[in-house]
Amino acid sequence: MKKEDRRVKKTEKALAEALSKLLVDKKIQNITIRELTETADLHRSTFYTHYTDIWKIAFSKTWMKSFPTIRHIATRIYTLI
Repeated sequence: MKKEDRRVKKTEKALAEALSKLLVDKKIQNITIRELTETADLHRSTFYTHYTDIWKIAFSKTWMKSFPTIRHIATRIYTLI
């Protein structure tokens, strides 16, 4: 089994945590990549190395592991879209 790079995990976790902070005050569709990466203290190109859009974070393994109480809600939202 291939072991994931710690730097990748750290980056993805930073983006997931930044998203959770921004979701306190804004809807996901109103969050920009620029806001997200500034909150995570990462460059926009780093975001695009890992994801194509913000919704990909919300349904990522990192998000589900970091925020298990949201797992059910996120899965429900995905089925409604």
